[in-house]
Amino acid sequence: MQDSLTDRLNDGIAQIMSFLPRLAAALGILMVGFAVAKMIERGTDMALHRIGFDKWMREGGVTEALERAGTSLDPSSVIAKLVFCTVMLLVILLGANALGVDAVSTLFAELLAYIPSVIAAVIVLVLGILLGEFVKDLVLASAGGLRGGNNLARGAKAAIILLPSFMALDQLQIAQGIVLVFFLAVA
Repeated sequence: MQDSLTDRLNDGIAQIMSFLPRLAAALGILMVGFAVAKMIERGTDMALHRIGFDKWMREGGVTEALERAGTSLDPSSVIAKLVFCTVMLLVILLGANALGVDAVSTLFAELLAYIPSVIAAVIVLVLGILLGEFVKDLVLASAGGLRGGNNLARGAKAAIILLPSFMALDQLQIAQGIVLVFFLAVA
């Protein structure tokens, strides 16, 4: 009985001792990865500011949409934060792999596989908003002083933005039945 208890205790200590290096490696990966992700975030923010990304988004109405959403971040900072989150997901995946936790690794691998769909959906939405703003300005210029021209321009913008919104939902694989019905109704 006592030998059995001693064997179990020795096995437990051996398992803990074999786990400690993996834990140290995972913590090291997380700390270094966080520092790298912060540097990439700052670099992305600076690069986007330098090329005038905020000005483009302001002209397209994206900055206005962000302000209505209640955020004080500019579009460059939002993109930089998204890049930071993406890099941190990779870092957490690496840390989970170092720990040998398969469930976390699988979960984060699936999340990482979904990120390209999110990026594509954001690009489609931003381009849709830019196109909608362009069409709104075009309708306003064409309508001149026509009564109701402003409402017509806003309606045109909304109609233009509606299609990319559904395209983004389809890209994200959300409400695919509703998106299909919408496309069939339009066609």
